[in-house]
Amino acid sequence: MRKIVYCYLILLIGTFGWGCKNTNMENLDPNRFEEEIVEFERENQYKGAPTGAIVFLGGAHIKNWSTLSTDFTGMPVKNRAFGDATLRENIHYFRRLLDPFQAEVLVMNAGASDIVLNASAEDVLKSFNDFVQQIVISNRASRLVYISIFPSPDQISYWPEMKRANELIKAVADQNPRIEFVDVTQEFIGSNGQPIEQMFDSDGSGLNQAGYARLHTAIAPVVERMF
Repeated sequence: MRKIVYCYLILLIGTFGWGCKNTNMENLDPNRFEEEIVEFERENQYKGAPTGAIVFLGGAHIKNWSTLSTDFTGMPVKNRAFGDATLRENIHYFRRLLDPFQAEVLVMNAGASDIVLNASAEDVLKSFNDFVQQIVISNRASRLVYISIFPSPDQISYWPEMKRANELIKAVADQNPRIEFVDVTQEFIGSNGQPIEQMFDSDGSGLNQAGYARLHTAIAPVVERMF
């Protein structure tokens, strides 16, 4: 009983229950976003899944891009980002996300959540390499556009490790002509090393309309060229 009360008090003082169960990459439930994946499968069944699509993958920044289809008017884009997904979770659901599309190009922004959940830059690199290996094995796409990791204001304490992960991933991408690394650091991080607040929602967790407009401007030429 005392332990239950103690855990409840921890929740009240704002540690999100970490004193009771600290969620990290080691104990993360790989099926925590299963409902969203099932919903994608239902959509494919009822609306169809266009082949040769440009499929966007990742976590919340891509998932919440509500103007994606209009921003890329005339291009066969499909948004298959989910939850606040890690790179590892995108690997876990790889075939279910991509099998229907026979995608030409994948566009991904993932890795920030991994680091928030205590993954190191080297862990993120390994997951990135595993993801690329899935592309090769499955033959589900011919090119990958990787949008660099960038922190929202509520993640700024993780920026040094995120930046290091970007450097490791870019080094791999530079050696592979089928991977394009798009560094969006200057779009969202100011010269003072802090997130540009005008690009993010008031709660500091996600991009706002101006942020998505800036993201589109940064990656559109690369997506068009790779497609």
